[in-house]
Amino acid sequence: MKLASLGGTVIAGAVLFSPASYSQSAQTESTAGGRGPPATALTESDWVPLSTDASRAVLFASMKAAKLAKLRSTQAGQQQLQAFPFKGYFVFPDDVNYDDIANRPRNGYLFGIDVSHYTDPKLDFRVLKQQGVDWVYLKATQGTSFKDGNFGNFWETLGALDASRAVYRGAYHFLVPGVDAKAQADRFLAYVNLHGGLRKADLPPCVDLEMTSQSHDDWQAYDPDAIVDATLAWLKRIEETTGRKPMVYTLRSWWDAIRKKHGATADAFTRLSDYKIWIADASLNDRLNEKPAVILNRDWDLWQFSSTSRLTNGYPRDQSLDASVFKGSMDDFRRSFGVGQ
Repeated sequence: MKLASLGGTVIAGAVLFSPASYSQSAQTESTAGGRGPPATALTESDWVPLSTDASRAVLFASMKAAKLAKLRSTQAGQQQLQAFPFKGYFVFPDDVNYDDIANRPRNGYLFGIDVSHYTDPKLDFRVLKQQGVDWVYLKATQGTSFKDGNFGNFWETLGALDASRAVYRGAYHFLVPGVDAKAQADRFLAYVNLHGGLRKADLPPCVDLEMTSQSHDDWQAYDPDAIVDATLAWLKRIEETTGRKPMVYTLRSWWDAIRKKHGATADAFTRLSDYKIWIADASLNDRLNEKPAVILNRDWDLWQFSSTSRLTNGYPRDQSLDASVFKGSMDDFRRSFGVGQ
């Protein structure tokens, strides 16, 4: 994720920008943002595979445990738990088609999953569409040095599916503190381009803004304004370079903890109001009301509601996937994310 000289040029055709020209240009800027001498074309060896980072499922579980403990501490919370217990797992396509809590067919919702190096490579993308999976977000990079080892194969496989099996795909980056955010944006784009780049039909790039690990969150050392400054730097660099408006993945419980630690009275998150929000909420799986905990009570665009979903076919039944929901029709989804058929 990196480079001001690239501007916001959108090249005609299926790919939004040239992988060759971008990957070469991206290398001419250092992490601090300065220009350097031309470098050779980037290869896989220019990134280090991720191995010890916490998975979203682990971070999701810690957030869920904290919410459960809070609910159990009050009588009202205990009653709420009894009324809306956590669903053990969301099963594709059964739970896509039927709401067993409301006891009625489910209409007006689209569902997707997100994957990373924690996902079993056995995942068969060819059978996702027939099970009610409409999109897949893939982790691509983290910081400036790390890549997701499954991204290349997953991204290219999804891009090669024929129309009868194709689902929308999108790439996301895990933002880390202490490293230039523009440089992170450029490295993200360079790595995506190494595997064919972004097509016009792809979902917008997304930045993952959350705790850095279950045991120690490096973001805690930064106040809300500094965190938003870094996030905006990443978002604007992506927008300028690709012509696409990216999205933010985050969770309110984490943001509330940051604000509390720094005694923030004003909410810096208002500065991100121009960007779509993919909210993670593992508190109560309230599928009757579909109301996740959002920051500033703003509308949500995607809601990641489960880290324990299952596929009926095409994936080991003893392994889980993250599941998210979009509220609306397929036409609404395409308009919202600026993608065609």
